[in-house]
Amino acid sequence: MLFGLPEVRSQSPERQEAVAGGKEEIKPLKVGEKVPEEFWNKEHLFYIEGDTVRKNLEEFRGKLLILDFWASWCGACKSWFSNNSQLQKEYGNGIKILLVNSDTLHDDLIKIDKVLSDHRYFEEKNGQSIIYDSYLKNFFPYFSIPLYIWIDSGGMIRAITTFDFVSSSQIKTLLNRKQFSRWKGDKGE
Repeated sequence: MLFGLPEVRSQSPERQEAVAGGKEEIKPLKVGEKVPEEFWNKEHLFYIEGDTVRKNLEEFRGKLLILDFWASWCGACKSWFSNNSQLQKEYGNGIKILLVNSDTLHDDLIKIDKVLSDHRYFEEKNGQSIIYDSYLKNFFPYFSIPLYIWIDSGGMIRAITTFDFVSSSQIKTLLNRKQFSRWKGDKGE
């Protein structure tokens, strides 16, 4: 099995103005940094039960959020959906494993619908995926998928992993900690 880990880069957690065009540039986030407020408020295109809707991530704030970056052509991504489904059932509302598809070149809505409707994960009411995403990919650039971003209840990035680290024992370890954000001395609840 082959997988890749993102390269290590020196970076600043602050967002800076891009020189050309005056657009804000999104700086990649790393483990130990808190997601910015706009992370929760930005609207995304979601695929939910065969339909698309626009909504933000606010409903997932305050719980363990695991972003699972995937694509329709990725066999490893698709094979892990049933594990995601099982973990989501096991931990219920305490966590959210949210699929994120950033492949705008190869994944048309017909392919996405076929992949997601073929997997048990999407037979459940909680099955949903952000699709055609570039915003989250800018925060978490990747070179291979599936890639999992672990964001704790305080909005702190706790891990960036491959699929083989997504397990009940890892989730239990994070959920058993009284206050994730206090690991770095934050006072946030």
